[in-house]
Amino acid sequence: MPSLRIRNLPDETYTVLRRRATQEGKRLQQYLLAELNRLAAHPTILDLGVTTLAKIGCFRPMLDRQITIRLPKLHLLPNPNGPGPLRLLGR
Repeated sequence: MPSLRIRNLPDETYTVLRRRATQEGKRLQQYLLAELNRLAAHPTILDLGVTTLAKIGCFRPMLDRQITIRLPKLHLLPNPNGPGPLRLLGR
């Protein structure tokens, strides 16, 4: 199984992550592994956007694997229910 090393981690970040792990009753490594698994399990906004645009035919893949996307003007609105995914509204 691969491993991961993070260099130049700010002290503040380490302290916050360590505190969160302790609050959940986990070791830091267990906490970070769970967070990384959670992060990897959800698509990014870019992943969702490309998938959605592909379905409606608004992009043209290039031979060098770049993607050209035609988008309407979009506005990002924060989730009114607190932290979480952003909502996209077209104009």
